Amino acid sequence: MKRIKLLLLSLSILLLSGCKATYELEINSEGFKENLTINATSINENEKIKNYALAAYINTDEGDDYVEDESILFEKEEDTEYYNDSLKKDENGLNVLNYNYFFNHINFSKSNIINNNFSQIIVKTYNYDEEAQKNYILITTPNDFSGFEKYDDLEYVTIKITNDYKVISSNADEVNNNTYIWHLTKDNIKSISMVYDPETIEDRQNFFEKYLSSAFIGFSIVVIIVIVIIAIVYLISKRRNKI
Repeated sequence: MKRIKLLLLSLSILLLSGCKATYELEINSEGFKENLTINATSINENEKIKNYALAAYINTDEGDDYVEDESILFEKEEDTEYYNDSLKKDENGLNVLNYNYFFNHINFSKSNIINNNFSQIIVKTYNYDEEAQKNYILITTPNDFSGFEKYDDLEYVTIKITNDYKVISSNADEVNNNTYIWHLTKDNIKSISMVYDPETIEDRQNFFEKYLSSAFIGFSIVVIIVIVIIAIVYLISKRRNKI
């Protein structure tokens, strides 16, 4: 079988008339979790929402060959990592296609979805604060999202990055707690940029576990002290009554 150019694999899923896509990225101490959801906007578009086999990593060793037989796009090759995929229907009976994959901190820069919709993605240490002599992590893409240019029927893209680390700066359109959101349309293409501190993770679950645990220990100590005091007072009172 001819090797399939991964650019075709990645962008073929966006060749959908009248569709909208939501790209979500979760960043935590474990790594990076990608989640891409593509929604049909009408019943007529349902047949165009298909769960093609989508390789997780770009492969710079592949040539420019591509296959015209669409059925091959559903087959998976050995020794290749693929996104987990699912195809479901929403409450209106419209198809919803989802891809997700977990990357570690080293291999995320090879994400197939990101690299094949932007000319490049940069993930590197960044000396944002020279006075503090601290290195932060910079994630950035150029202002060249290619989906709208290549596929006229792609209408709307939402990019959401949820970061458990402390974000120092970003160019997000809006922020909801620790989720940073960008809205892209044909008339509003933009770069993605975020700087965060990898040494000050803001893990909400660990935060609450830590402080609730400390509070519980403190409360338990107070209760024990009160019980001991009551017992001592009781014993002293009992002795006085005997006298």
